[in-house]
Amino acid sequence: MLGDSGAVFAFEFSLGAWSYDLKVKAPDPDEGDEFGRSVTLASDGALLFVGVGEEDGGSSDFGGDPARNDNNQSGAVFGFRRSAEGFVRVLYLKAPLPGTDFLFGEQVVSSRDGRVLVVGSPGEALGGAGLDPGDVTLENSAGAVYVYE
Repeated sequence: MLGDSGAVFAFEFSLGAWSYDLKVKAPDPDEGDEFGRSVTLASDGALLFVGVGEEDGGSSDFGGDPARNDNNQSGAVFGFRRSAEGFVRVLYLKAPLPGTDFLFGEQVVSSRDGRVLVVGSPGEALGGAGLDPGDVTLENSAGAVYVYE
């Protein structure tokens, strides 16, 4: 049993009542990942983004292998597109320079159409300030926000 691995439950409102639709799990769930701690759904329900701040994958940026658990609590965001079979994973996103305890994905929010994604990384320790800070110094839990379009 994978304690605190997490899940997202989808419900649908139809004919004046809510009903259970489906459950989404991480493609490679691990104990303590807390998949589903942060979620955002495009207004048409076609795109679902799930923040997993406690995820341990060692990849960076787009793609990579979620099973590669060599960067403790670096965090990730999974993107899913709705299909006839449910939600299908279309995105595995990591910070460009992931680090231990960065918690990338602890907060996620998207635009109504799902074309802009904002990802919080409250534990990020890379220094600098403002937009596109160039310094790569370490500052404990300075935090960062990433915007993807």
